[in-house]
Amino acid sequence: MDQLDQEVEGYIIPFCRPLTREVTILGVPREMFILNLTLGGVLILGLHMIYLIWIPFLIQFLIKWASKSDEKLTIIYMKRYLKQKKYYSD
Repeated sequence: MDQLDQEVEGYIIPFCRPLTREVTILGVPREMFILNLTLGGVLILGLHMIYLIWIPFLIQFLIKWASKSDEKLTIIYMKRYLKQKKYYSD
């Protein structure tokens, strides 16, 4: 047996799995869920467009589908968008 495969007494530290995982609501990162919920609230309550209720559900499905492969995918793209320089603004 290799030396690297052996367990050394006292060097195994248990930790809580939720401390290393992304916080999700309905399988979507928390920030994207809040953004999607706000969009749905604006469309339905603010603009009185009840027939557009399918848009937040579609966005929720697409974000959940994209975050199955990588939980931090949507957060990376959101941060990249917010850090873009505004070339034509004063």
